[in-house]
Amino acid sequence: PNNVAMFNELINTYSSINMNDISNIKKIEKFDLDQPLMKAISDIINNPELDGERKQIGIEKLCLEYDLNWFEKEMKDSVDARSVMLHDIYKKMDNALNFIIKPYTRYNYLKLINLYERCNFTSEDVNIDNDKKLISVFKSLLVLILLGNKNIISTSFKLIIELLTRSDSHMQMDRTELVFNLGNKLFKFTNYIINQLKIRLAEGKEINADLNKLLKIFTIEKLIDVLNSIGEMDKFEIGDSIMKIMEDKTEVITRKLIVNNINNREVFITISDDYIKKLNISCINVTQLPMLHIPNEPSSDGKYLPYIHGEISHIYNTFDTIVKRKYDIRDQVENQSVLIDTINYLNKTPFTINKEILKFIRNEWLNDNSTFFKGLNKLDIINYKDSEEDKGRKQSHNSKYWRYLNTISIATLYQNSVFYLPTFADFRGRIYTLSNYLSYQGDDLSRSLLLFKDKNNESLSNEGYKYLLFYFANLAGQNHLTYEERVNWSENNIMVLYKKYIEDKDIFNSNYLTTLKEPLQFLSFMFAIIKVINEIRKGLSPNQKIIINNPILFDASCNGIQ
Repeated sequence: PNNVAMFNELINTYSSINMNDISNIKKIEKFDLDQPLMKAISDIINNPELDGERKQIGIEKLCLEYDLNWFEKEMKDSVDARSVMLHDIYKKMDNALNFIIKPYTRYNYLKLINLYERCNFTSEDVNIDNDKKLISVFKSLLVLILLGNKNIISTSFKLIIELLTRSDSHMQMDRTELVFNLGNKLFKFTNYIINQLKIRLAEGKEINADLNKLLKIFTIEKLIDVLNSIGEMDKFEIGDSIMKIMEDKTEVITRKLIVNNINNREVFITISDDYIKKLNISCINVTQLPMLHIPNEPSSDGKYLPYIHGEISHIYNTFDTIVKRKYDIRDQVENQSVLIDTINYLNKTPFTINKEILKFIRNEWLNDNSTFFKGLNKLDIINYKDSEEDKGRKQSHNSKYWRYLNTISIATLYQNSVFYLPTFADFRGRIYTLSNYLSYQGDDLSRSLLLFKDKNNESLSNEGYKYLLFYFANLAGQNHLTYEERVNWSENNIMVLYKKYIEDKDIFNSNYLTTLKEPLQFLSFMFAIIKVINEIRKGLSPNQKIIINNPILFDASCNGIQ
């Protein structure tokens, strides 16, 4: 820089900021990790006696068991009005499920046996609609009995809240899509339960008395055969049954009919206005978390279970292959070996959290008067008097709030860990990360928090440093300039901008940062360039082992070529 005195002053200030990381880490540890699942994951991650693989196995098993017992844990760890509300929901769903199940389990499952005999499972001709309906009902009842009320209430309620809070459509979702998702997940959990039951029987361990009675009527092999033959109608039957209970008995879920035209009517599901402000639920499943161990490789035929615990991949993914096929495209995947190599390469790429950016984000998030988030760090309460337009605006606001909170919480959990992001391909060959929170394909906040782990990274060349300045100018909104003009713009402005940031962050946020399209990535690269300048000041050139770890994004090709 031309102004050496100003440069030295800023570098000293920058260095002193980094020396304060002890107090900052203490603040991070207090950041919104009071949810029971987050606490338990934190204990596993911070256990010095476990290596990455054992930590990952522990997290996977914990998430699975937590989902099966979610409601019970939430009731136990909630207080005041929220606790009363959750107990009320549980009691109503429990009573409704008993009303359905009890008639079939009385008198040693007599009514269930009669239904089984009417299903004509042994007949080769089950094409009659009535037979198909009876078979779906029988399979649904098996799911209800094998899972039990507690597991059904936990997994159903958590999944619906999770899907709605992740929805981009103002926290609402098409009912049919939601029903199929719910039915599919319940069948997968049931397969997990029955496989665990089979293991317990093989080991001679005790099992639930009611299930013991059931196994005297139907062998474990027969139950597995029945559940392995599920179809779309079966998924809809069980999903629709549970959805109706939640709609009719709990008052948490509401239906909204949208008439697009006389031939196009859609039913959407959303959370009732009165409950959404009381629930304040942010649901995260294991696929939203990074992995602490390199994901499992796909097999040569494209079978793909990236998580160490095989049941996890099957339960939480709607597909067990590297390609998530589209329902109406059934063709064999071509050049699958190329996809497998690409996914393996991406899956083995280690990442860490950008602590400087995490510190900035957290400080702004915890500031009620944040000039950066401008209210997005608070829930916008929906009132019954709000117009439909206001409700839609508030729901959109709250969706962003939960997405930001979940991303920051996960980054806080993994701030001291090396982690990996498992990927998959869609039917077009485009590759995505399973997580939509911490992801290099996510929003600005998500991208800014990721750094490559510095193992075996290439040194920054002179040309690489020029491109770093060029990329910084792009983030600063200077993409109307030529390549050389952008490089010169960054050289002339980087220290001026950093000085403004140091002097008054609120003014910097309001007058500059919030005017940018990707402000947090801009901030991340501003810090990175300052580090490079600091190394140059010490006498190193970019070719002398100066390393930056910030991912730089490129567009691969246009949609037409793809």
